[in-house]
Amino acid sequence: MRVIQLNHITPDYSGLQVKEYPKPVPQKGEILIKVRCAAVNPSDLMMLAGNYLVTEKLPFVPGLVAVGDIVENRGGILGTLVMSISRRVAFTPIQGKNGTWGEYAISSPKLCVPLSDKLADEDAVNLLSNAATAIGLVETIRQAKTPSVVITAAAGEIGRMLNTIALSHGITPINIVRTPEQVNILRQMGAVHNLDMSQEMFQQELRNLTHKLNARMAIDAIAGDMPNTLMDAMPHHSTIVILGRLSGESITIDGLTQLVGKQHTLKGFSINEWFLSKNIIGQIFASLQAQKLLQNGYTTRIQHRVSLDEAAQKMSELTHCSTKGKTLIYPDRTR
Repeated sequence: MRVIQLNHITPDYSGLQVKEYPKPVPQKGEILIKVRCAAVNPSDLMMLAGNYLVTEKLPFVPGLVAVGDIVENRGGILGTLVMSISRRVAFTPIQGKNGTWGEYAISSPKLCVPLSDKLADEDAVNLLSNAATAIGLVETIRQAKTPSVVITAAAGEIGRMLNTIALSHGITPINIVRTPEQVNILRQMGAVHNLDMSQEMFQQELRNLTHKLNARMAIDAIAGDMPNTLMDAMPHHSTIVILGRLSGESITIDGLTQLVGKQHTLKGFSINEWFLSKNIIGQIFASLQAQKLLQNGYTTRIQHRVSLDEAAQKMSELTHCSTKGKTLIYPDRTR
């Protein structure tokens, strides 16, 4: 089978190469999936840059999420149950196995969501990385019983979904973006509190809003200095939930001031850990919620549809301006 292999880490992703691999054979508890399309997300780019949550040993096949068809089941009763609903699934690969940027991938029934016929591949491909993440985060926010929540990178897909779900539960979002254009995107959605972090009065406006609306939780996808910025602005005893690292930088906070003096809490959120923490009923319910969200207007904005060869050769160019839409890789697509 053909795959994209990462041979070495470079800023321009020039270490990618299309290679021939043996078709994988699923072991007990695993399923083999023929990939229809795979997404290129910020988390994938962090993996290519060598600064993701998990560091794979080079060379390896990247790709964290995809949509495909189950072609061989060794996942036991749970695998049979998944297939009885739909052979077409949104999935993430088993850690330590090859990723989704190839013709076939190995997964577990626990990491698969059977898909409704009403949901297109292009919308389902990020079901686990975006829609299910937004649902899991709102569950976390509701458990905190905060009337308002701060959301960074709020004009992205997860941020926009978070806005919709939070508002439906009576939670007021305070959105942080980095350009006036992104403020307009959120305003057109009906979001009221949208702050452009490039503006001079950003920090003071953030402080005023978090105290006025009693925002006790923030969802941060940026990392770097942002968690410290949030902690400076928010009321004492607030919680910052780390979702990503779009800045490419490690978190820097004044631990004594923020964690001891202000009694803030710093915690992380992983969609895989959240999803696997659910029993089978909880997973089915979460997947149905995620699909319903995607069917209700959250179609994936797609900028590029590419083959394995195009993705390997032009990744830097394809991902230069990801805010305009996703890049999707189609293994069966020719040049």
